[in-house]
Amino acid sequence: VSNAVGVTHITMREKLLEHEREWGLEGYVGECDFMVGEPYQPHPQRNEAFQRFTHQITDKREIEGMNDLVSEIPLVVAKEPIVNLRELDITSWQHNLDISDMELEVMLAAHDHLRMESAQHARN
Repeated sequence: VSNAVGVTHITMREKLLEHEREWGLEGYVGECDFMVGEPYQPHPQRNEAFQRFTHQITDKREIEGMNDLVSEIPLVVAKEPIVNLRELDITSWQHNLDISDMELEVMLAAHDHLRMESAQHARN
């Protein structure tokens, strides 16, 4: 590494440390260097968008008028070519949606069928 690159590296690092001291989160910069934290551990439930209210509904007519998620999810993503349910964290989905192995297989089979239909329709 050339001397000029080394000097630029040191200068930019000092500027970044100064910026972080002024604008960054507390505890991320020490006196002379960035702090090293614990390795990131992802939360086991990465998607907080699962329906939670449905179990609290008491009106029978409202319950009967709702779509079940096993049928609805494949329909929602059917025309989204970049979404493949089989590539998602299915274990987390199954747990948080409280669906059985059989319901999961029905949902994935419907998803596969709709994806195939959509792809065929796009070719025609």
